[in-house]
Amino acid sequence: MQIAAKYLLTTQAIYFYYVLSAYEKGIFDIIIFFATTADGYSPEIPLPHTIRIEDDNDNAPSFTQDLFTFVAPEHCKPGTVVGQVTAEDRDELYTLHTALKYRIVSEEPPFPKMFSVHPESGVITTLTSQLDREIIGKHLLLIEVRDMAGQPFGLCNTGTVVINVKDVNDNAPYFGHSSYETKVLENRVNVEILRIPCLDKDEPNSPAWNCRFSIVKGNDDNHFAITTDGRTNEGILCVVKGLDYETTNLRILEIAASNEIPYVVVPYSSGLAQSTCTVRVNILDDDEGPVFKPCLLPITIDGCAAVGTAVGKYLAEDPETGNSEGIRYRIAPGQSNWITIDENSGELRIAKLFGNDLIGRQCNITVLAVDQSGKTGTGTVLATIGACDRDYPVVTPREFIMCRDRKPVYITAVTPNESPYSAPFRFDISDRSMDSGWQTIQQDDKSILLSPRTDIPYGIYKIPVTVRDNKGRQGTSVVSVNYCDCTTPSDCGTVRQVSPAVTLGVWAILAMILGSLLLLLILITLCGCYGTGAVSKHVPDDLANQNLIISNTEAPGEEVMDPNIIPLQTATVNSCDQGVGMGTIGHEVKTGGQSFEMSKGGHQTLESVRGYGQSTMEQGRYSYSEWQNFMHSRLGEKVYMCRQNEENKHSEDYVLPYNYEGRGSLAGSVGCCSDHQEEEVLDFLDQLEPKFRTLAETCVKR
Repeated sequence: MQIAAKYLLTTQAIYFYYVLSAYEKGIFDIIIFFATTADGYSPEIPLPHTIRIEDDNDNAPSFTQDLFTFVAPEHCKPGTVVGQVTAEDRDELYTLHTALKYRIVSEEPPFPKMFSVHPESGVITTLTSQLDREIIGKHLLLIEVRDMAGQPFGLCNTGTVVINVKDVNDNAPYFGHSSYETKVLENRVNVEILRIPCLDKDEPNSPAWNCRFSIVKGNDDNHFAITTDGRTNEGILCVVKGLDYETTNLRILEIAASNEIPYVVVPYSSGLAQSTCTVRVNILDDDEGPVFKPCLLPITIDGCAAVGTAVGKYLAEDPETGNSEGIRYRIAPGQSNWITIDENSGELRIAKLFGNDLIGRQCNITVLAVDQSGKTGTGTVLATIGACDRDYPVVTPREFIMCRDRKPVYITAVTPNESPYSAPFRFDISDRSMDSGWQTIQQDDKSILLSPRTDIPYGIYKIPVTVRDNKGRQGTSVVSVNYCDCTTPSDCGTVRQVSPAVTLGVWAILAMILGSLLLLLILITLCGCYGTGAVSKHVPDDLANQNLIISNTEAPGEEVMDPNIIPLQTATVNSCDQGVGMGTIGHEVKTGGQSFEMSKGGHQTLESVRGYGQSTMEQGRYSYSEWQNFMHSRLGEKVYMCRQNEENKHSEDYVLPYNYEGRGSLAGSVGCCSDHQEEEVLDFLDQLEPKFRTLAETCVKR
């Protein structure tokens, strides 16, 4: 039993040793002691023993990575988190043996200090915003981790951190020179003429470094194009449309460069997102071939054209000289054989009659022009061959009668042509003024119904009707519609013809308005003239130009009243109607050295004035108002009669001027306005001087 117990004790000792050795591996267990007999009997309950092994700080902390790599954007704000370093310690947790502290031992470059590390978490942050990839693109940090809460006697270890500065587009692209110059031959197409380097301080082959070029000025006609060489970051300038030396020999372009991503404005950076440069392109002269103008010449040829008929002229010119001298023309081989071109003049002529296979077709004919140096230019003639007929659709019949019921007339068009120059026809009224008063309704492919749109006056209307066939060829026929007041067309006789212009135009209406205004102005003027007061001036003594006074006497010795004369109702004489000789009406007249005034009375004859010169003083004088009342109505009648002369001539006894009679005349007055009724001898008129005989003849009946 002692042996057995000893054996068991030895076994337990071995087990206990195993537990002590395994502690460093983190294995903990409970040791149980129990006693047994040799035969396996356990007289006592097993006794467990817990053994706690005390840790010793015999393990230094270590970083979880041999090298930490982080990225920080350039020009980022202070306090920006760059990354985090981690370390571990094999000693007992939650003791000073595993209480780790971090610090930056060194930084490359050493100045200025850019980063800091949190002592407990190991988080690395920026200290400044001056990170600039273009200056320093990579920073190296040596970081120490120490246990025992960073106390000097604690165990420590170091690790390396690499921080790469991430590029942003804080540098605008720029050109090496402000201007470039190149040259190119005229008419060259799709040729490279210049490579323009683009410089950028940002990271190569990044979106902030790659350049994009554009032509901002001088390329309105799109003769140039520019692309980017992705490998060299150069701008490739090309000519994509031929340039003409004769038009201009110099083109100036302005080219701009920018990056693929937006520009970021940061401290110490440029305020411009792109750069520009100027490119001078010199265009060199080249001996060009002839050029047709236009390059495509459309012509239409009558299908009935005879051989030799000229159908057009197609000329080319030398771009250098601008004329067509010395240029020869010919049709390109394999082209249409029914047309020729004159070698010198470029005139196109028909070479053969057209067959049915060419009628209605379009043909492209290539024409060559060769100058004296042998250079060739090419042009194209687009020939359209029309139908071989000269008959256009016409309306038949063309004369119609429309009665008061305004029943539409049936109009039919015909043509001798066959399809496609035949029906269906399309009808239109070609005169706009007639189209506004008449309307057409398509009846079938060959006819229409024509009727007025509104009420119109009776008469004959000439309506031009245009008829188009299926191919658009058109003819115009004038349709005559006799619109008369009848029940049946047979009842209609001859009626007046009505002008096609049923409606008035703007100018006609304006002319009518102006005419009405002018007529109104004339009427107002006449009314104003007739409304003036009576004449009341006196003739001064010895007036040099005496006039006869208007009277109603048509012949000597007779008193005649014209029944056609309409006396004026007003006692007003318009100064506008006085005319010659009216200036003495109502004036004092002197004759034979004696003065007298006109006396009142009825209608006077020549006999009533006999002896007037001797009896005037005896009869006494009448007041001016009495004479005025007496004369106004008679003068108005005479003036009215003079105006109504059908031959537009003055009456024979109208007022006529005569020379001055002179003082002391024995004849006295020859006026016919006296109210004296005495018969007097008129023999004294025969003794008048010659200049007064004409006057006497008007008063004396021979």
